[in-house]
Amino acid sequence: MSNNEKSTGRALHRAAQYIAAAGISCLQKEADDSHTTLTWDNSNSAMVGRPIPAANGIAFALNLPDFALECRSATGEVLDTLPLQGATHDDVVGWLKRMIGQQGGDPERYRFTFHYKLDLHEDRGPFPAPEKADLMRLVQLRKTAHQAMDAVLAVFSDKDPVRIWPHHFDSGALITLARGSDGAATSTIGIGLAIPDGMVPAHYLYVSPWKANGGAMPSKLPALTNGRWKQGEWNGALLEADGLPVDAARSFFQEATRALSA
Repeated sequence: MSNNEKSTGRALHRAAQYIAAAGISCLQKEADDSHTTLTWDNSNSAMVGRPIPAANGIAFALNLPDFALECRSATGEVLDTLPLQGATHDDVVGWLKRMIGQQGGDPERYRFTFHYKLDLHEDRGPFPAPEKADLMRLVQLRKTAHQAMDAVLAVFSDKDPVRIWPHHFDSGALITLARGSDGAATSTIGIGLAIPDGMVPAHYLYVSPWKANGGAMPSKLPALTNGRWKQGEWNGALLEADGLPVDAARSFFQEATRALSA
């Protein structure tokens, strides 16, 4: 990944924080933190926050190709747009508050505060000018991952939808394989797309098991057609995602989930 693409990815991660803050400020807290999450709008290559009932059901979205924030009506109509290039923290917060107020909400409810910490939260200067090619590569990564995950999730009856989690900025979903007598999950598999981190220096797909009583990672696992198994501080399967076709991504998720749920 080039330095320019890293800068663009960081700028998108930063922009998503403003949408997450709207969920934290204006929505009822969910135990799994899903009130902070975004969904992927494949038709428009955008990340969309949760609707705000107190502001006429509007939702804020991050349009990746346009590098802009959108305010969408309850029916999905784009009511207003804020280009991010050159916009400062105060510009973004002021626009968000104005949109909430115009739709009948209380703009003072919006707070750029979080229960998790990122150095991105301290950025106050203008957003950079991204390269269009970098934006489109990042769009394609999300498109590929979400399409592959949707196909894999279709065969499981007990699963959460794919969400974009603002803290780690991953696109992920949870498959529940077993529940206890109280209804709580006792065995799950998480699947997703992660951004570059200390474990893999590129975008990567992951499949990770969990069991309430431990021992989620089997001792013997079949080799994967693509990707590799990892055991240690983190357990699961990994596959670098840059340039990966949808078929290969889907196959990776299918092979790994099948092995871990056997």
